[in-house]
Amino acid sequence: MPEAFDTGPLSWVKDEIDQSLKKVLTSFNTVKQNLAEFPALRFDLAHLYQVNGALDMVGLEGCKRYCAEIEKLTNKISQQLTPATEQVMTDLITAVETLTQYLQDLLNGMPDTPIKLFSTLKPIVEAQGETLDESELFFPDTDHSAPKDLPKNPIEESAIPIFVSEQRALFQKALLEWLRTKNADALLQMRDAISQVQQVQVKNAPRTLWWTASAFADSLAQAKVSDHLGAKKLCRKLDRQLGNLALGDAKAPSQLLRELLYYVAISDRVTDLIARVKDVFDLDDALPNDNLSGNETALSTASERAALAQFIADLPALKDLWSNISIASTTASADDLSSFVNKFEVMAQAAQQNVSNQNLVKLVQISAQAAKTLQSDAAKLNDTSFIELAAALNLLEHCCAHYQHLDAETKQKVATQAERLQALIDGVELMPALDDFASSKLDASVVNAVAKQIIDELAQVESALDTFFRNPANRAVLDDAAKPLQQVVAAFEMLDMATPKHIAAISALFVDLFKNDTTHDALGETYKQSFELVAESLSMLGLYAEELPNVRAESEQALADALKRMQQGADEVQLDVSAMTTADGSLSEIVSPAPVIEEAEPAETMMAFQAYQDDSSSIPSFLSTLDDIAATDADGLSVDRALDPELQDIFLTEAEEVLAGLAQNLQALRVNATDSEAINEVRRGYHTLKGSGRTVGLLAMGEVAWSVESLLNQMLERKVFATSAILSFIEKVTADFASWVAELFEKDRVSLNAAPYEQQSKQLLSEL
Repeated sequence: MPEAFDTGPLSWVKDEIDQSLKKVLTSFNTVKQNLAEFPALRFDLAHLYQVNGALDMVGLEGCKRYCAEIEKLTNKISQQLTPATEQVMTDLITAVETLTQYLQDLLNGMPDTPIKLFSTLKPIVEAQGETLDESELFFPDTDHSAPKDLPKNPIEESAIPIFVSEQRALFQKALLEWLRTKNADALLQMRDAISQVQQVQVKNAPRTLWWTASAFADSLAQAKVSDHLGAKKLCRKLDRQLGNLALGDAKAPSQLLRELLYYVAISDRVTDLIARVKDVFDLDDALPNDNLSGNETALSTASERAALAQFIADLPALKDLWSNISIASTTASADDLSSFVNKFEVMAQAAQQNVSNQNLVKLVQISAQAAKTLQSDAAKLNDTSFIELAAALNLLEHCCAHYQHLDAETKQKVATQAERLQALIDGVELMPALDDFASSKLDASVVNAVAKQIIDELAQVESALDTFFRNPANRAVLDDAAKPLQQVVAAFEMLDMATPKHIAAISALFVDLFKNDTTHDALGETYKQSFELVAESLSMLGLYAEELPNVRAESEQALADALKRMQQGADEVQLDVSAMTTADGSLSEIVSPAPVIEEAEPAETMMAFQAYQDDSSSIPSFLSTLDDIAATDADGLSVDRALDPELQDIFLTEAEEVLAGLAQNLQALRVNATDSEAINEVRRGYHTLKGSGRTVGLLAMGEVAWSVESLLNQMLERKVFATSAILSFIEKVTADFASWVAELFEKDRVSLNAAPYEQQSKQLLSEL
């Protein structure tokens, strides 16, 4: 199968493209109503140019060609080189509407097959007095190469031009004979001449070109190819290419290769050579498929397209509303619940009336029914129901995004989630999600959805605790941490992951202590030291969640050790964690490690504290060094030291890797500020620097990293691009981090003031 189109970059620029095309469409309709207004079309050129640039940036070559022709005709009409007629304007309007819908279909999961655009582009080109062949909109993956086992005829490089000239003469003679008589023997002679040229090629690109040309010669035996005017033109192009090769020009034009591949693609597999070329270049999947497979659903009506577009537009707000209800479960207003239920019922009705894919209809209806049940029975409005319906919303969003290509795995996932929601409606106890989904081999996708919820909840907790730790008198802010922590506990319980669940639960007890215990003064330094214990434990929990569903065995062990430290820390401040222990007083059973993968985030930092946990007395000793590590002078300058040389070495090694990745991704963002993958990698890099820094005792460096991460979190949440000012800020922080790492390596300590970075981050955030 060809590589799936990456919708990420397109999603970043789709709104801007839609806005530009909407302005163009309005202008075209105005001119159609009054053809004398054609000079105003020159103002549309800037919008079309922007769309063309965006399409080029996201790699949609076929759409770029399509838009370029619209732009050309618009320019010619505005300059009176082509007359403005009602038919021409109708064709332009149809072309813009088709391009808009095609881009939306790509976001919905449709493969990028721009040849589908041929019928609406053809009149645009013909209006300019030109012709268009379908092969010009054929854009298969040309990165493949001819097999290495092809016959070879190694000759001296100096002899190749003469040899090619001889083969060209044979090709020309056979071509003329075939054009006159359609003689099959002439085709064999054409193919033989091309094959001989292929065998003397040394470089891969020209060898692939002439190997494909041999298959094209085979395809000419089929009427549906030979009767095509473009195929005859392509024969003449091959003759010219042979002439260029005879003169020493061994280049292999990509456009020529694409045209050859098109005619091979539309031919039948009547020879082994045609079949082999089709297989190497995945040509059977590169053409539009009029007969949709069982995993595909056609958007058959305008009402269905409109319903799907409305679902996609409404779901983000619906998810936000449910998240707010979940966080404020005990105080959730009846109005919020009613609004949520009403919106879901409207969606269910629209799905029933307009959507043909019964998998999507089923998911919407059971979700709406579950929401209504929760509204009518407050006892069922608990952490489990919050997580289950959130998972259903995520799954619904996935189904809408890939509506035309819901595979068997997704369909089974819908069935399983529907069963879980039905159990919720009926009041039946749910199995852990991993067990329930394991039979369908869907645990990874389910855990991914829940892990995202966990990470989002932890971000809220971290923000609230960060504010409290800076000003312990501000206890009210802890209200923002309590409920998300309960959600994290429920999520890990749903996944049947005891260790992280207990860490989140003990953290919740600490938060309750910070908020309500008025006797903490009697605890002295132990109370203050618990701030760092909770912050570091939750940071490790966040790193762990980011590795889900495939977590390293080392990370599992590191988290188990962190749980022991949490229990010891709880004992120090007299917190009762007996509910989390077994009869013998030990921690309750920990789940088995998750499968190991090599791509997961490095776990060395998470393991670093193990060296300090050989006995129970290590916790107070470790925490007592924090004041020295984070010593701050009157000017706000902090002196960062790692807890231990071994921890420092681990941090330095990891920081070097992260900084190298940051440099690469920041360079990519300077070229393309809409590169969503690069932005996410930068955020991930600073998340790692923050977590690692705090974990090893480099608190000020951790704060600087958090100032960048929090800015990027907000930027990604608001779906805005990185401005030049934001990129400059991140580049400066990255350069400063590199200097601090070098200083830390040389002096085992580093002096810095995190406040200016935090202030600039907040300033940039206010400007978004």
